[in-house]
Amino acid sequence: MSEPSRPLRILVYGDDVNVREQVKLVLGKRLHPELPELTYINVATARVVIRPLDAGLKSRFRANFPVRDTQLAGHYHDNDSDDDWQTCIIHLIRNTFRLTSRKYWDEIKRDVKPIYTAVNAAAARTAFEELTDKWGQRYPAVIRLWNNAWSEFIPFLDYDVEIRRVICSTNSIESLNARYRRAIKARGHFPSEQAAMKCLYLVTRSLDPTGVGRARWMMRWKPALNAFAITFGDRFPAAETY
Repeated sequence: MSEPSRPLRILVYGDDVNVREQVKLVLGKRLHPELPELTYINVATARVVIRPLDAGLKSRFRANFPVRDTQLAGHYHDNDSDDDWQTCIIHLIRNTFRLTSRKYWDEIKRDVKPIYTAVNAAAARTAFEELTDKWGQRYPAVIRLWNNAWSEFIPFLDYDVEIRRVICSTNSIESLNARYRRAIKARGHFPSEQAAMKCLYLVTRSLDPTGVGRARWMMRWKPALNAFAITFGDRFPAAETY
């Protein structure tokens, strides 16, 4: 049992947000007056649960909760490996240029593009082999960079082009998280959870105070929204009514 001064962390796993909220409501703030207060970690996908577990726990978790990575073209792709975590494509490309001379950037850009725009993993591998043949001797570190990241790169290729445009980079969410952390650090503590949520809400609204950017990005978001609704129809709220 945890020390009285430390909260108990409860992981609530499920792809239905309403079910997760009901579980938290039933458990409440404390299991017993003498026990520490509970804090909850909401998880909607099995992969987030599995990654930090050891081999024994992973096998038992998979036995009870079959892991399905993505739903593509109306069917599921099952995979029991842990090699389907996607890396940030923008960072991968950026690091490629950090390892190469500026005078070759235009040429390398043309040779790298067929890899991350490939229709599938096989086509990407073919393009990567061509990159290796051409630049492997001059820039072996670039080849090693892509080889090391390959297992975390290829899940990106399973998705529709519109979804790729959204998930290719983690820059936007990292920027938002940084703003959240800055606001929380400046205030130190909050009297209630509602006060903390209000702070985060105001930070989010401050990113686009006039609403001009929101209107612009809502139009750009529609193609991706359609792709998400089809690809993840089982998770998307009321996707079948679209």
